[in-house]
Amino acid sequence: MLKKKYLNKQKNRFKKEYILWVIILALIVLQGLSAWQIIKLREFANKSSDFTMSVLLNRAEEERYKYPIIDVAENRVYIPEARIYLPLNEASRDLRYEYRENGSSYWPKALHISTSSVVGRQRNAEYSSCDKMITIAPKIKIPGVNTTPTATIEPTADGLTDILVYSGGKCWNQKWYTGLQQGLAEVVKQAKNY
Repeated sequence: MLKKKYLNKQKNRFKKEYILWVIILALIVLQGLSAWQIIKLREFANKSSDFTMSVLLNRAEEERYKYPIIDVAENRVYIPEARIYLPLNEASRDLRYEYRENGSSYWPKALHISTSSVVGRQRNAEYSSCDKMITIAPKIKIPGVNTTPTATIEPTADGLTDILVYSGGKCWNQKWYTGLQQGLAEVVKQAKNY
């Protein structure tokens, strides 16, 4: 009888240990599945983070630039901050601009002109250069920087006179970019105050 009780206790203990081992094994399997899921999510996040960052940078770039006012009746494109207008044609129809009243370290004021096909469309390595196709700035000589104007316009109320064509970076000197830039430069040379 004692032997029978002892064997029953052993069986019960074995059953309890067996259940405990099954639970431990199930937890290990669940932990492995969780780790696998985390790794897969991390891989997905790494793959999509470059794309997401690119989209965010492009949107920020686009929001920095404004659309001009287009007057179809008079065939003019107005840039109100600089108080100038340009003739309306194929080059100026898609014009985008950024007017900086405080400017950067180069110019106290500057008007950067580009087209909607360039603004926010650059690859990450080109953000700081491609969008500023043409700059209209005050006459300033900056040591070490080529500030020789391509042309000049009648001074605006803010003193913007010099038309500077950007000639650097990875976009410049590519046929599509140079064609857009030259067409835009010709339009900007015809800028008038209002």
